[in-house]
Amino acid sequence: MRSHKDEVEYHRNRLEVYESMIKKMTRLLGITLVLWTANLRGVMIAPFPGLDKLIHEADAIVILRVEKQLTDLWSPTLYTTYQCYIYQTLKGDIPAGKRIRLQLMDARISFVTPYTPFSTHLVFLTRKRTPDEPTDYRSLEIQGANVRISPFGNEKLPPEQSIKEKIQTLLTRASEYNKKEYEKEQAHLNRMRTITVSDPSDNLTLEQMERLVANAVNAIITDIESPPEYSVPGLADKLKTPDYAHATRLINILFQPTTSDNAKPLDVLEKAKKKIKAEKELIAMGKKAVPALIDNLNRKLPQTKGTADTPHAERPVLMIISNILDPVEATYRTRRTGAGKSVSAVTYFLVHFETQEQAHAWWDKHKTDSLEKIHRLVLDWYIDRKNKLGFENTEPIQQILEELKFKYKE
Repeated sequence: MRSHKDEVEYHRNRLEVYESMIKKMTRLLGITLVLWTANLRGVMIAPFPGLDKLIHEADAIVILRVEKQLTDLWSPTLYTTYQCYIYQTLKGDIPAGKRIRLQLMDARISFVTPYTPFSTHLVFLTRKRTPDEPTDYRSLEIQGANVRISPFGNEKLPPEQSIKEKIQTLLTRASEYNKKEYEKEQAHLNRMRTITVSDPSDNLTLEQMERLVANAVNAIITDIESPPEYSVPGLADKLKTPDYAHATRLINILFQPTTSDNAKPLDVLEKAKKKIKAEKELIAMGKKAVPALIDNLNRKLPQTKGTADTPHAERPVLMIISNILDPVEATYRTRRTGAGKSVSAVTYFLVHFETQEQAHAWWDKHKTDSLEKIHRLVLDWYIDRKNKLGFENTEPIQQILEELKFKYKE
């Protein structure tokens, strides 16, 4: 007879086997349900045939950014129509740098759509097969025909590479990016799960939490006055343009006071989060946000009582313009210092947007240029300045200039 200890171990092992079987059955049922649903709707998703075959089957292969969902999810065909921006065309004749409507299907075994706004994808497309299809192209009904990739650096790939090599480069970048994002998410979850506060009580009351937050922010956020009124000539007519109106709404969020006499610390942090979100949305708008940003170039930030005016009151707006139009500044801030510092005491837009009149004149001259052309213009200015005068942060700037020269080379 087995001892009591052996009996317990025996049953534990059997439970582990049962748990493993249940997990496998659950995964199999999930896959079966997806395929069964697709079959009920008359849609067959072919298994991944290999990269060479996938390239051959595609009429066009593009790198795109999803900008807007135009039709409902879960149509009978499993396709949803999106407005997309084409970063680059690896195969076919779809023009890069343009917006196009596409029917996209999630050919993965997943219940969550990957086509979220501003997500970036490598998509294998086929031309429409019947005249009544709503778009000229749609994604292939093959696993692997849509791959979500890193949102950065997709405007250019080494021109000497073949289509297959370019795709393999993209897949490698995507894998590295996904790994970093996963590691960041895991670190965040672990902090939430394990971080503790040095306090006699294990459970903080709301009052204790607010006091801890107040101690953290009190040194930099005090009683802030409301900014002076700021007017834009012809604002009523300009607000009739949807992009201008949306950008103005986001800019107004940036210039709202962060706190007031009776504001609670948690409210202060919530307003700060809204400002960060507004700044990111403005940058994502790209050139469409620039006219409204220039109109607010001289707008002053709310000032803290007892301090002098900020020397560059337009700096928040100028930083956003630089993030959109200045590839050197944007890269330097992201990689080296975060959002708050500049590549140099003298930057392209500090020189060319010294006054609002100069900014309007510059924009009138370049507003019809593509974003890539503007980036090339700004990059050439930095290279010329480096050759003539140099920079104080020579090593990191030189590295960034070399990378951007390769990215924007003819």
